[in-house]
Amino acid sequence: MDVPLRAPGAPGRWRLRDPQDGALALPAGRRHGLLVMDLNDPDVQQRIARFMASQSGRAVPRVALATQLSGGTLQENWRLDLQWPDDGHTGAYVVRTTGVSGIGGSATRAQEHAVLRSVAAAGVTVATPRAVCTDAQVAGSEFLVTDFVQGTAAPQRILRDAQAFGWGPSLAFRLGQELARLHRVRADAALEFLPPPEQGTALGLVAQYRHYLDTLDHAHPTLEWALRWLEAHAPAPQTTVLCHGDFRTGNYLVHEGTLSAVLDWELAHWGQPFADMGWLCTRFWRFGAHDKAVGGLAGRDVLYDGFESEGGTRPSPDAAHYWEVMANVRWAVISLQQAQRHLSGREPSLELALIGRQTCEMELEALDLIEHGPT
Repeated sequence: MDVPLRAPGAPGRWRLRDPQDGALALPAGRRHGLLVMDLNDPDVQQRIARFMASQSGRAVPRVALATQLSGGTLQENWRLDLQWPDDGHTGAYVVRTTGVSGIGGSATRAQEHAVLRSVAAAGVTVATPRAVCTDAQVAGSEFLVTDFVQGTAAPQRILRDAQAFGWGPSLAFRLGQELARLHRVRADAALEFLPPPEQGTALGLVAQYRHYLDTLDHAHPTLEWALRWLEAHAPAPQTTVLCHGDFRTGNYLVHEGTLSAVLDWELAHWGQPFADMGWLCTRFWRFGAHDKAVGGLAGRDVLYDGFESEGGTRPSPDAAHYWEVMANVRWAVISLQQAQRHLSGREPSLELALIGRQTCEMELEALDLIEHGPT
């Protein structure tokens, strides 16, 4: 169909604002070798050990291991093993704090702790949250503590093993189950810090992304056209659910072919039921396994079967298609934001510049999806 860039009477696009306005970005994480929290420092280790003792009502444990973990886009993660003197047991934990490249819109550690408690109570598979510290004097920044969970989040390893051992369909089915369990979470006082649900509707998202494009010096007509298509085809809002916000291969742990934890809840928000599905099925997150729509693991029907098995409603082809288009537009906007961090001079980074070059990939994918329609 012939879709104009903006609806009749829509405002122009040459308003200049700070590049951080508008939709959320996903920065590439820690850069320049800077650390917010250094658990290699024995003093920091001891302060955290004393904090854990105060939270548990037990004697101060001995620090048996402290090592920084790989991964994490917005946060720093450390493994901390503590040997408790009362029974000699050594517990393995993850200490998680905001990284150097934290941004507005990302949850604080106290907020992420609240989200973890809520989703765990709903049956979502997560690392058990143990404590949260908002006193920066303890370790240099607020932090939360969860149990350490075995597994890998490395996409290429997950997909390699899934192919070799045939785990892909069972993992995709399980991811559908996890999303259905996530949707059981209901709004309460513990989650009152989350943005209002209206921002997570289809038209709310279109408005956010369009607003961000209006802050840029250069026009992006492909994204403007895609946003106009999303606006013209926006579905009516459904029941508001809790969305993960970055539910994809790379943000869950797999141990011996089984999902062991869903990670990285700092972008959780109220939204629409199929938004996380669309993000998971984006071509970019298939890591080269393009024939397997669900994160490079299996076809969409397996994901939907898992979703239905836990009480979820299967998306129609039109709904699934719409939210995959939305996901590609979102990722295109995010890549522009990443590039702007570099181009503005605030954070010179080859990594950020290269992410910006990926915008055209998402633009092309969005156009292809729109042209060919639901599958």
